Amino acid sequence: YESICFYSNGLLLVVLNGKMGLIDRVGNEILPIVYDKIRPIWQGFILFIKNGRSGRIDIKGNITWNYR
Repeated sequence: YESICFYSNGLLLVVLNGKMGLIDRVGNEILPIVYDKIRPIWQGFILFIKNGRSGRIDIKGNITWNYR
């Protein structure tokens, strides 16, 4: 990884090749490293930007909202 930092709820934000993802403390991938930006958890959801689109994803990886 290029960068690893504490995110929230025991998760770590990682950066690889300019993309972001989330791992747990053991190193298991929670969210794949494909996001341009991952924002702080809001109302139990992770906000993201991927390919210029914003969205909301739950901790299990289910996209619950996309905005163009």
